[in-house]
Amino acid sequence: MIVKFDKGPEFLRALFFAVCCLTAAAVSYARPSGSGGQMEFNNTVLGGSLPDLVRQFESNGCYVIGQTENQALLQGSFVAYGDCTIYVEAEEDMVKEVNVYLPNQISWSALYNNYLYMKQVMSMSYGMPTEDEETFSSRDIDDDMSRMDDLLAGGANVYSTWVTGGGSVSVALDYKKGAGARVMIAYRID
Repeated sequence: MIVKFDKGPEFLRALFFAVCCLTAAAVSYARPSGSGGQMEFNNTVLGGSLPDLVRQFESNGCYVIGQTENQALLQGSFVAYGDCTIYVEAEEDMVKEVNVYLPNQISWSALYNNYLYMKQVMSMSYGMPTEDEETFSSRDIDDDMSRMDDLLAGGANVYSTWVTGGGSVSVALDYKKGAGARVMIAYRID
């Protein structure tokens, strides 16, 4: 069976415009702010006190799953992804770490495409990564199923890091038993 794709140039222009709009929106979600090198995403400046940051996240549509004196776990949207888990940690009343976990993926191609998209978004915001690594436990790993198996076994190391004036941002493939395979975006605030 042969499927013919014949949508015409108007469809392609509309598709290109939609991709450009999504990319522009993604960059506005994850960019360094113009003041003092502070980092921000989703129009929320990272740093300050934990209760203040949690209130800002809630006003942007996130909801609290759990909270202690120095930690908070939230659910919400990030860039083009819904149903993300957001972990916030404070030290001495100041937020020092924010980790965003995109939804779990069961296939390597979906997981790696999420990674590449977030890497592109961060590169548009922060420039070329300071560190960039994609290694596997063996050179024989050359297909999607083997790559996913290697990640699940702890042999794959796939990440990019950007160092900024206000801290660092990393995009990495993450696997925790019971939590699944997902992309993690980690903000470390100086």
